[in-house]
Amino acid sequence: MKKEFDKRRFLVALIYFVLCAIGLYIFIDMVIRYDGPSWFYHPLNEMELLIADIGRGSLFTYFTYLSLFTYSVWGILRFFAVLLENRGLLKILTNKYLITFLTANEILTLIAYTASQGFSAVPYGFVNFQRDNFLNFLSGIYIHYVLTIASTVYFFVLETPEKMSTKITFAFSTYPLLYAFTVKMVGLYAFNVEWYPYAIFSKKAIWLAVFKNFNEYNANFASILIAFVIIFCTTLYVLLFFLLTRFAKIKHEKILVKN
Repeated sequence: MKKEFDKRRFLVALIYFVLCAIGLYIFIDMVIRYDGPSWFYHPLNEMELLIADIGRGSLFTYFTYLSLFTYSVWGILRFFAVLLENRGLLKILTNKYLITFLTANEILTLIAYTASQGFSAVPYGFVNFQRDNFLNFLSGIYIHYVLTIASTVYFFVLETPEKMSTKITFAFSTYPLLYAFTVKMVGLYAFNVEWYPYAIFSKKAIWLAVFKNFNEYNANFASILIAFVIIFCTTLYVLLFFLLTRFAKIKHEKILVKN
């Protein structure tokens, strides 16, 4: 029985190693081919590109790419922990809060990527399927959908975490708010770019995304829209986190009843 379990664990680790290795390759390829920032809510003029050209390290400030990098590294390290039977490393990588955190991040990237395409002034994703580079399109689908589905299957089917502490769960779920605040401060004071790293932080960009023109533009109301988007995303993330932990609790309660 133990031998079969080990085989299953190794097979799962191998599958996720391949998936995450592809993800890491896509990330490294993005770093190598980096030629300036890409903001999707309005076309950037030459001056904006010059101001915002802060180097390849800026990729780590994108929520999606940061999630891609962390999940890919997790999957690769987990494979070697299983292969080498490193119990200490495996214990860290299978920590219930870490798995829930990584899964919630992946789900949020899928939701944000899908929802934002309808508001984009610069077509991308499914909206720009015919005009965009096909390989770029495939890589976008892979990191926003394939890896998200894989992380969700891992959480819900393969290794659902046990019951989690509400306080620790809440602490982890504040991550998007901390992320938004950090990158906003970096943009304002380190690079002097109002909309760094996403144009959604720009009053004019969010106005254009919602109203499609600058007729009756109101900077104060645009600021309210930005606050609403940040609060909405944070609330959504908190909800995702608690739904995941709730599912984990219900599943393990059923297991206990059966046993």
